[in-house]
Amino acid sequence: MAAHAPRLARLFSPTFARAINAQIVYPATSQVINPNELEFALAKPLHKAHYQLESSAADLAASLSYGIIKGHPFLDGNKRTAFFLANEYVRAQGLPGLADGGKVGCP
Repeated sequence: MAAHAPRLARLFSPTFARAINAQIVYPATSQVINPNELEFALAKPLHKAHYQLESSAADLAASLSYGIIKGHPFLDGNKRTAFFLANEYVRAQGLPGLADGGKVGCP
């Protein structure tokens, strides 16, 4: 699973995370208050995959989610954004998402 981390690091960019947060906190304005923490959180799965080769998709998604929750890069919606990004991270690897009820390919 760790082999997908470099490709997913390009997909899960700060721009993508900002867009997701903007949709989650709408109609409020999305604001990044710690841009370095956002970049650090998005890089965590890549670093974990490089140094811990046995990491599963769930481990990598959890490290991404944990980085966003602890780093608090957004003014509002950090936990919701973290959950959404972790779910999409797992689904991008072809596995059932956290909210898909164990079914692959749920809409």
